[in-house]
Amino acid sequence: MTIAEMHRGVRTQFEQVAAQTLDNFLPGELDYYINRAIESYVDRQRALLLSPKEQVKSREANENLRTLIETESLTSLANLPDFGDGTVSLSLSVLGSTYAYFLKGRVKDDENQFYNARKVSLEEWHEHAPTKHNVPIFREPVIFERGDEIWLAMPNDAGDPSELILTYLRPPVDVSSELQITLTVQENSSATSDGKLHISGQEYPAPWNTNLSTTLDDFVESHANDIWTNHEVRLEREGTNKLLLTTSAFYVTASSLATTDGRVEFTISNSDGRVDSDLPETTHQDLVNHTVQILRSDLPQPAKRE
Repeated sequence: MTIAEMHRGVRTQFEQVAAQTLDNFLPGELDYYINRAIESYVDRQRALLLSPKEQVKSREANENLRTLIETESLTSLANLPDFGDGTVSLSLSVLGSTYAYFLKGRVKDDENQFYNARKVSLEEWHEHAPTKHNVPIFREPVIFERGDEIWLAMPNDAGDPSELILTYLRPPVDVSSELQITLTVQENSSATSDGKLHISGQEYPAPWNTNLSTTLDDFVESHANDIWTNHEVRLEREGTNKLLLTTSAFYVTASSLATTDGRVEFTISNSDGRVDSDLPETTHQDLVNHTVQILRSDLPQPAKRE
């Protein structure tokens, strides 16, 4: 589903089950609830993904989160001498995607032997650190997350680590219904007619006035209120020669804009926004359902008739 389709699904389903509408909800407010549903959904699926007792559900969770699962090979290993030989740290800043949760790790040592790595708590990590009264013996690499680093300790009989193959979960993107369109404006001094901006078939003239800065100020002052009233599009100046159009009205797109060249010429130089969910399409109806559940739990329900 696109973000527009998710909005329609949430509104329709909520009205069916809650006997009330979301007419007073702004698109940005629905974005907030959909993002809450996505975050909660990912947390639940992650727990199933890592559960050794839920093999069928774990496979389903892997399918549901497959677009968020990343695997990278890390070789920039820095020694941590305070924790004994073969203990290294790795910076998470070198990853190609934002790191959210550890899933699996495999370690290769300088003897080309591979080991599966297990994530441990802070207490378990310190049990592996050699001290005067503690000479640990352990048979597998262990990983501890510390801030923006991963610490890795190798087994006693292994060589020094040379590579960590890290499988992790990146965070989902935040969906957004907001669209921003940047117009670059320039003067065509050889033209005599007014340039015009067309939004969904309605035209807004831009007569030339002395210089480009004054012309843009006049255009915003003359049309900003009408453009908002007619299209729910916010019009603003952006720098010396640009205008910024911002909207959450789904019928307004870059392709719904048109221009008529005159002494003032408009060019669409950038269109940004309208972020759809990056979870697999097969999860989107579940996200709509979960959003409706959150809305129902958060919003006061209408009183029942006696």
